[in-house]
Amino acid sequence: MTDTPINPRETPPVHMSERVKALLGDLARPFNQYAVGGATAAAVVIGALQITDAAGGALYIAAVSPLTLGLFGLKTFENVQSGKQSRDVAIAQTNATGAPTT
Repeated sequence: MTDTPINPRETPPVHMSERVKALLGDLARPFNQYAVGGATAAAVVIGALQITDAAGGALYIAAVSPLTLGLFGLKTFENVQSGKQSRDVAIAQTNATGAPTT
């Protein structure tokens, strides 16, 4: 249903509004990324169609490349930070339950 883990055995009962909020949060973020990506792609294509000479093309590539690399770089950074956070949570849960570590 959602990416937000809800385990009824470990999590106390949650009000319906909290479940709706979790569902909307899980859907809104990917939709936002797709919308921004689509708008950026459209802007790049429309801008490229306006270029008529090589100098303009070089300037356009010089302007668009850092923006595109920045978007992908920030997304990669976000994924790395999220992975570190997930790792830290898993380690804390393991230490709290007293399970042996390998």
